[in-house]
Amino acid sequence: MKNLITICLLLATAFTSQAQEEKKVEDCDCPKPTRDEFTGVCNAIYEKKGDGEGFFGDKYQELMWKISCADPKKDSKEVAYQKIRCMWNKYRVEFRCFGYTGVSAADTNVANFSIDTGFSTFLVAAVKRWKLDMNFIDPADGETLMDFLLMRRESYKNNYTAKYEEYDRIYKLLEKNGAKHAKDL
Repeated sequence: MKNLITICLLLATAFTSQAQEEKKVEDCDCPKPTRDEFTGVCNAIYEKKGDGEGFFGDKYQELMWKISCADPKKDSKEVAYQKIRCMWNKYRVEFRCFGYTGVSAADTNVANFSIDTGFSTFLVAAVKRWKLDMNFIDPADGETLMDFLLMRRESYKNNYTAKYEEYDRIYKLLEKNGAKHAKDL
């Protein structure tokens, strides 16, 4: 009986500690990223930089951790991913990329931007690794990422099969992970 009580107390302590850590992360005490910090992520996507420092394979990953106040020396990956999700949920509508050449939208959300620049690696990490919620309407066009992607995908249907197939894979990944069209929100 004593062993059972001890085990229950240990489990309760573990769950309480984990809940407190999750609550702390959900509080998002990290300051709002500046426009320059958002632009840094956009630049890394635009330039398709793979020169992240330490254990970061790509520069955009390093910058996402930084603007979310995640510290690779102190935070576990899951805690860092929670911080990234928290930052994303608070600022995803404001997370925009401005003034780039060779893209169809001059002022667009970073998720749309990653598709438009042909660097879907950001979007795959956002959905698979960080589990970011892509269900929001971009005020610039009144559409979700799924709407944007569907339009881009269909534009390649008859004349650029490889691009159509790439966009179709991304569309299915987003759909599998719960992304919706504006009409469904």
